[in-house]
Amino acid sequence: MGTQLNASGIVLAGGRSRRLGRAKALEPFQGEPLIRRVIDRLSRITDDLVFVVNDHEQASALPISSRDIDLTYDIVIDKYPDGGSLGGIYTGLLAANSQWAFVVACDMPFLNV
Repeated sequence: MGTQLNASGIVLAGGRSRRLGRAKALEPFQGEPLIRRVIDRLSRITDDLVFVVNDHEQASALPISSRDIDLTYDIVIDKYPDGGSLGGIYTGLLAANSQWAFVVACDMPFLNV
């Protein structure tokens, strides 16, 4: 188990998926969606999670529920959906419950914490 950071985990999941053509967060990797692996890793070290998406459609497509995550979490709509990663980071920081944050993209299956 990782060291607790006393920080919010912010997951950027609001990409437009122009190149892939479908939601990258939901792409299967070793039998589970990419975002599930990120959630598993962040849940070990953060106090809460914030998922930043572009719209309500992306929010409803995320494979997460309170049954799956032991932490408090929020799904927030990016305040600057065309602002790239920086807009998502800004939105996530506004929604974070902690003074500190650990920010990652939803498509980082090899995240090691």
